[in-house]
Amino acid sequence: MKIITTIQPLLQNKLEFNPSETMKWLTYNQPIFWSFGVSKTINVNNKGLLIRVSARRHKGWILITLNGSDLYDIQLLNTLGKIKKEIKDVYCDNLLDVIDDSIERIPEYTIWVQNPHSLISLGVFLYFICYFFYFFHKIFNEKKFTKNKK
Repeated sequence: MKIITTIQPLLQNKLEFNPSETMKWLTYNQPIFWSFGVSKTINVNNKGLLIRVSARRHKGWILITLNGSDLYDIQLLNTLGKIKKEIKDVYCDNLLDVIDDSIERIPEYTIWVQNPHSLISLGVFLYFICYFFYFFHKIFNEKKFTKNKK
């Protein structure tokens, strides 16, 4: 693949690591991982994990490497392999959140957390909607039942 030859300079001075172990860190919360629109993962000579994504804020590739401090470096690459953003020194347990913040998460995702009253209001609204449909269904079935009985 052309992308693999393009990223070879980015793999210099990087440590070897086990990409399947890194994938376990990335997929511990699978709904978040799959929200990235992952279509391909490539182990690049155990020196890089290349992931093809189509997320809300980034479409292209993510290159994950291990630096000399035994921490992850993340490069967001466009489809041609040019670096759009670089994040250095990421701990393994922060890997998924850092990537999510960079490529998928938008401010609207945190509205429910910051304003729990809006979540309560939504719950009350949904309760009344469900009750309305239940009540409507009950009345409709009673009329139908009494009509058939006569």
